[in-house]
Amino acid sequence: MIASTIVHIQFKDTGTHEYYSSIKAVYQHHDAADIGLQYRSLVNALHDTNVYENKRVIVRRGKINSSTSKRTDNDK
Repeated sequence: MIASTIVHIQFKDTGTHEYYSSIKAVYQHHDAADIGLQYRSLVNALHDTNVYENKRVIVRRGKINSSTSKRTDNDK
């Protein structure tokens, strides 16, 4: 099994949930004004904990697990 990082953002004003592969990917789609925090500040905030919340967003960082084996005809 392979574990990859996943970043979940919930926008409080719209209730929208978005998922990204990294914090950097978040800032490729949103600017600091959307998030309410600069990139480096969010990295620092998530360093010791995997959840950050402010008046605009809730950000959660975790792992998503995936299989390492390829599907065979016997797996159908």
